[in-house]
Amino acid sequence: MGTRGLTAVIQDGRHRVAQYGQWDHYPTGQGTTALEFCCNKLNCPAGRERFRTAVEKTRFVDADEYRKLWESIGVYLDQNNGMVSMDKSNEFSKLYPHLSRDCGAEILELVLDGATDLQDSFDFARESLFCEYCYVVDLDKSCLEIHEGFQEAPHLRGRFSSLAPRDEYYPVMLVAEFDLSHLPSIAAVPAIMGRLEKMLNLDRNPEDYAEEAEEGTDDIPSITGKLPREVAMLARQLVTPKARPDPLKRFSVLSRPREDE
Repeated sequence: MGTRGLTAVIQDGRHRVAQYGQWDHYPTGQGTTALEFCCNKLNCPAGRERFRTAVEKTRFVDADEYRKLWESIGVYLDQNNGMVSMDKSNEFSKLYPHLSRDCGAEILELVLDGATDLQDSFDFARESLFCEYCYVVDLDKSCLEIHEGFQEAPHLRGRFSSLAPRDEYYPVMLVAEFDLSHLPSIAAVPAIMGRLEKMLNLDRNPEDYAEEAEEGTDDIPSITGKLPREVAMLARQLVTPKARPDPLKRFSVLSRPREDE
């Protein structure tokens, strides 16, 4: 579904990848893709160094370069208000997957495989009405960050918090972090991201948790019991109103501040 988001890579203090994506940016979608990439390719120093080498070769294309790529397949973006037919969009995606809105977190694999010419959509993170999730691989801090959109109030959580708000919504907010030196197994990723997604939904809509608990359908105890100990602990903390866990680095989940804080 059309859940938009951003996938970024930070290296040497600046963003080197900032890929806008049109589809499936919730944790169980592009979030799972991003975490699985980290577990597969960035789970050891040699893997991280190989990725750093690939990231160093990236560059952002300018508007004129981007326009000429579309013109090479017969599309003129200054016509029809920039609207592009589905056939032409698919053709562009096949030729230039690293510049396509369809690739999402797959941009990480594409960069590792040699893609160098990218689009800079870093500013999209300030539009949290539209940027519903953002995944940031920080090679300086050796972590994967997860940021959530729909921020209707100012906050101090994460690298985007100082950006100017847009359309009455504030930038995406840091809600979770994975240490690249202590990643889960690939087999555990779907359950972890499913748990994270539900935790974030419950934190946004706590009445849903109350209804599940009352009906006896809440699955938090059973699911968290199957996850790594850190995730289970943080899951229980997040659904406890007074709990405010500190960022614990490994499998860290950050709860939102209360209105009276």
